[in-house]
Amino acid sequence: MHRIPGVKVNVTLLTLLILLFSAHGVALGAEQSGHPACGTTDNKLSSLGAAQVKRGEKARFTDHQPAELIAKLKQGAKSSDPFAYFKPGEKLRKFIGHEFHPTKIYGFLGANLSASGTKFALWAPNAQKVSVVSEYGGWDKHFELEKDDNTGVWFGEVVGIKHGTQYKYFVINLTGKKHYRVDPVSRFLYRGPLPFDEHNPPSSAETRKLFTFWNSVVWDPNQFKWEDDGYRPVPQGGPSMEVHLGSLIPGNPWASYEELADYLIPILERNNFTSINLMPETAHAVPASWGYQVLNLFSTNYRHGNPDGFKGFINRLHKAGIAITLDVAHGHGSKDVEGLGYLDGTQLYFHAGKRGKSFWGTYRYDFGREVVRDYLLSNIRYMIEEFHIDGFRFDGIAESVYRRWMFRVEETNIDYEAVEYYRMANVLAQHYDKWTEAEDTSGIPAVMMPIEQGGMGFLAKWGLDMKYHIRKEVQKPFADRDLFAVFRPLREYGIRKNYVDSHDETSQGNRRFIDIIHGVQNEDERFAFARLVDFHLAFALEGSPLVFMGSQFAQRGWWDERTPMNEKLFLCSGVRWHQERHRVFERFSGEKNKFWLENQHFYPGALHPEGKLIDDQAQVAVVFRTAEDGKTLVVVENWSGQEQTSFKISVPTKE
Repeated sequence: MHRIPGVKVNVTLLTLLILLFSAHGVALGAEQSGHPACGTTDNKLSSLGAAQVKRGEKARFTDHQPAELIAKLKQGAKSSDPFAYFKPGEKLRKFIGHEFHPTKIYGFLGANLSASGTKFALWAPNAQKVSVVSEYGGWDKHFELEKDDNTGVWFGEVVGIKHGTQYKYFVINLTGKKHYRVDPVSRFLYRGPLPFDEHNPPSSAETRKLFTFWNSVVWDPNQFKWEDDGYRPVPQGGPSMEVHLGSLIPGNPWASYEELADYLIPILERNNFTSINLMPETAHAVPASWGYQVLNLFSTNYRHGNPDGFKGFINRLHKAGIAITLDVAHGHGSKDVEGLGYLDGTQLYFHAGKRGKSFWGTYRYDFGREVVRDYLLSNIRYMIEEFHIDGFRFDGIAESVYRRWMFRVEETNIDYEAVEYYRMANVLAQHYDKWTEAEDTSGIPAVMMPIEQGGMGFLAKWGLDMKYHIRKEVQKPFADRDLFAVFRPLREYGIRKNYVDSHDETSQGNRRFIDIIHGVQNEDERFAFARLVDFHLAFALEGSPLVFMGSQFAQRGWWDERTPMNEKLFLCSGVRWHQERHRVFERFSGEKNKFWLENQHFYPGALHPEGKLIDDQAQVAVVFRTAEDGKTLVVVENWSGQEQTSFKISVPTKE
C-alpha cells in the first residue's frame, strides 16, 4: 500500500483515471473517428530625429511597477496638448491632423488614406531625399516628400492614390546611395509571381534578386466587417494546436485564407481544440524561414491572401469558438534588402556592429531606442485592434534578453533594455485582456514572474524544459528511465504549455515524438506509450496541452515547410492495421481534449496538486488534483511497459 502524506481533502466527487501501458490501453473504435471519406520608457517619440540616442542606466528588474508602465503606455492620450510627448514642426503637426499616440504609430507613419488620396510618412532622419513612386505614376514619376527636422520624418500627401495602389519609397541615403525601399509600416506587402518554385529555388544571383522584389500596397483597414462580437476565448486558450498555414493542406502551399479555414476548422472541432498557436503570418521573403525572419511586422503573408482575407480567417475561427495566439518575432528582423536594415544608410531599428547580430544571423532590435519600442508595441496594438488576435507567443526570449541560447545564461549578458521592452509588451497586451506566452530556453523564473516582483510578466511559457526531459527519458531503456524527470519542473510562476512536438522538435534533423520512443516491442506498444505521454501532458502536469499539427493523429516522420499535415495519409494509404492505430490515437486525443475542457481541474486558478506519488522502481505515478469546488481527480500513469494488476493506491476519502 502506498500512502501520500499530508493529503487531507474534502471530496464531493472522486474521479479515477487510469491509463495502462499496453496494446489495449485505450479501447476506441475506428468507426467513431468521424473522419471524412478518402477521396474527398519613457515611451515617447520625441527622440525620432536624434542621431544618437541617449541611454539611461540599466534598469533593474524592480525599477517599474505595472501602474507606472501602464501610465507610460497611455501617456498623451488624455493630455490637453495632444503633442505633449511628440514635438513635430508646425507643418507636420497640421499634416497629422489628429492626436498622436506612441503605441499607435501606424495611425501616422506609413500610408494612410485621406479624402483626396493618401498621406505618406517615413521615419528616415539621415536620408538626404525621399520620394514616393507608385503604379499610379507609372513607377517613373516621383512625388517628393518634405522633411520635418524636429523628428526626422518625411511626409506628404499624394492626391489620387487610392486603396490597392502599389508603391515604394525612393531614398537617397546618408552616403548618397539611391535605392527603392518598401514602407516599414506597410499594411500589405506584395510580390509578383516568381518564375520558379520558391520552395525549391535555383541558386543564383538572379534568384536572390527576384526574392527581394516587393512592393508596399495602400490598404483601407476599415472595409472588413467583423462578426465575432460575442466571442470570448476559453481561459488560457484551452487545448491548442500549433499550425503552419503554408504546409497545412497537402499539395497547396498557396491555399487562400478561405480554403485554409475550410480545411482547418473541421479538424479542430472534431478533435475538441479551442485554440491554435499560429506560426508567424507576417511578411517574409522565403518559406524556409517559416515566417521568423520578418520583413515587415505590419504586413500579412501575401501567399494566402490580403489583410482582409486574414481577417476573414480569424473571424471564421472565432465564430467556431477557436482562439488565435499569434507567434511574433520581436527579437530580431530579416537582413533582406527589403527589411528594415540601413533604411537611411544607418541602423535605425537594429543595433549596429556585433551586438546587432542574432543567433540566427539576423539583425537584433535596438530596444534602447524609444522609436523601436514604439514600433514593436504598436505592432501588438495593431494586431489586436485590426485583426482581433487573442494572444501572442513571443519567440526567442532567451536569445534577445540573455544573449545566449539554451540554458547558458550569465547576468553580465542580460540585455536590460530588452527586459524593459518585454515587460511593456506584456502590460500593453494584458491591458487589452490578451494572452501572452514566452518561448524561452533559459529556464529563468523571471520570465513568468510578475512585474511587481521583478519579472517580465508573461502569463505563460512553453515548457521547453519539460519537453526536453520527456524526450530524453523515452529514448532510454525502461529500466534506466527516471520517472521523476518527466514531472520537472514541479512548479513555476504562471501557466505552462505542455508539449513534446513543435515545429522545432519535428524539423532540422529531428523527428516527431512517436518515432523516437525506444524499448517498445511492437507498433501497438509504441502507439500506446505515445497515448500515455499525450495523457500525461494534459492531466498530470500544471498547464494546458499543446500539439503540433499532425501529432493529434500521431503523424510519423519529420516536418519542414514542404511537408504537410497529411491526415489522409493514414486513411487512404498503407495497410489497415496501420490506419487503425492512427484512428485510435486521434480519437483518444480528441476525447482527452474534451475531458480537459469539461472539468474544472485544469483551468488557471483551479490547479491545486495536493500530492504526487512516484514509484520510480515500479514506474508508476499518481497525481491528486483538487479543483476550487472541492472535487478531486486522481491521475494514475503506468510508465513501466508492463501490465500492472495489483498496484494499490490510497485515495482521500470524505471526512
